[in-house]
Amino acid sequence: MGAYDLLRLLKPEGLRAPPQIYRALECLIREGKAHKIETLGAYTLCAQPCCEENGGAFFTICRTCGRADELHDPALSRLLGKLSRRSRFKVEKAAVELSGLCDDCSHA
Repeated sequence: MGAYDLLRLLKPEGLRAPPQIYRALECLIREGKAHKIETLGAYTLCAQPCCEENGGAFFTICRTCGRADELHDPALSRLLGKLSRRSRFKVEKAAVELSGLCDDCSHA
């Protein structure tokens, strides 16, 4: 869901301005309760409470229906760490998002 979608939903609760939504989302992200899906410019609740301890979150995003699934793979996180160390690159933020077709859309 996008920030402005959230704003429309939360206006009755007293949230009126985009900065309020963005501050709340950033807080949820810092606390590990939400993720930003960069390619969609959208946010989602974290499906796994300790995902940073389990290799971080990665997403598959269907280009037809927009479905985004959260995945976890410690081996992928280790590989990304190894590649960044090898290139002497200090990662500050990483987003792995795979775009394609979900099973339902690929058979439609």
